[in-house]
Amino acid sequence: GGVDAAQMLGSTGNDNFYVNHTYTYLRGDSNAFLNYAKNFASVSSDVSGGAGLDRAYMYDSTGDEILIAGQIQATLDYDSTISSGVDVTAVGFDETSVYAVNGGNDVATLYGSDGNDRFTSRDVYGRMRGNDGGYIHYAEGFDVVTGDVSGTAGTDVAVLFDGPGNDRIETGESVTKLDFDAEPESNDFNLIADGFDQAYAYAIRGGNDAALMTGSN
Repeated sequence: GGVDAAQMLGSTGNDNFYVNHTYTYLRGDSNAFLNYAKNFASVSSDVSGGAGLDRAYMYDSTGDEILIAGQIQATLDYDSTISSGVDVTAVGFDETSVYAVNGGNDVATLYGSDGNDRFTSRDVYGRMRGNDGGYIHYAEGFDVVTGDVSGTAGTDVAVLFDGPGNDRIETGESVTKLDFDAEPESNDFNLIADGFDQAYAYAIRGGNDAALMTGSN
């Protein structure tokens, strides 16, 4: 019982952080040690004080999850419509891979940096390669993935690919939005690229795809 919290600290070696809905564990210092936590209300892992190549792997639950990932940290809120607050926080990891494979309505926002960022997205995943590759965030299986570099510096590029169905893209001066298997007049966009200097969209997988491109003021 109670509202229990766990914090796991990394090492100067390579650290791997694994996250599921009910348990997490950290393999640290190139597998020299293992720390395991089960049924905690919140867990954080901080490797920002160490070196090495550090990776985090997170998996969703059957509920509705919210992922927010930026240059410094990634947070995953489990069952976001039921319980408020962040359940898992990963700080200082070079690569974060998050998988929404267990159902629910899952949403991810991947933020850029003041360096050069590249957002690549398809119907199954979105990936932000931030700060010239200084960090990578990968989100797979989410219903909505947003790449957001608004308000940052650098030269930022977004590359979006269609799915096999009838897709619709809308793009303007600062925002590009892609709706997979689009219904007429629907606005349930699945991929959003916000604030990019350049945005490229490719319809290469079939279907009757439509694009609406609007100019600036």
